[in-house]
Amino acid sequence: MYSKERLERKIARIKDKIKSLKAEHGDTPSLTHTYHGGWDLGYWQGRLSILEEFLDDMEEN
Repeated sequence: MYSKERLERKIARIKDKIKSLKAEHGDTPSLTHTYHGGWDLGYWQGRLSILEEFLDDMEEN
């Protein structure tokens, strides 16, 4: 399990990644151009969602 600080750093880094992808290609929900071996914007948004859920669970306990 990640520490709270590590989760917060990972969340911040992924938010920056999403922001840069949207700045490069617009705020298109169906962004399908892939990056880094095939990962697309949906991958980063999904990963962000999971890490935020982990952080919420950690803060509740």
